[in-house]
Amino acid sequence: VLPATGAATGRPAECALDECDVYGAACEGLLCTDASTDPASEDDWSCTCVPPSVGTLMGAKPACTLDECEDMGAKTTCTEAAQRCVDPSPQPDSINDWECHCVVGKQIAQGSAAVCTLDECVDECLTCATVPGAA
Repeated sequence: VLPATGAATGRPAECALDECDVYGAACEGLLCTDASTDPASEDDWSCTCVPPSVGTLMGAKPACTLDECEDMGAKTTCTEAAQRCVDPSPQPDSINDWECHCVVGKQIAQGSAAVCTLDECVDECLTCATVPGAA
């Protein structure tokens, strides 16, 4: 039965149904995978983002993400400097925007480790500047 495929002579055909052949256009540029090509196994196809983007959704196109801190190795740059890596925009078309955030102090650097300093009067105590006699 269409769209299942298979042929045999003198015995029943062993048919296969790759749902990606039927529904794969929904994946539009992504990877389509059918978990089972058994014709009795339906609605088990999924779309998966093309690496290094991540995301999978059964029966539809997923929202792909690309966290440069996890997927592109930027995290190492930040963690080696004892900083936190942040990707402010994890869309696959937004690359090289990752940042290192200082754990102590409020400095941020895009694409490299930040120069971290701690000025408690600036970073922690906004009232220090308004106290008479305070430096």
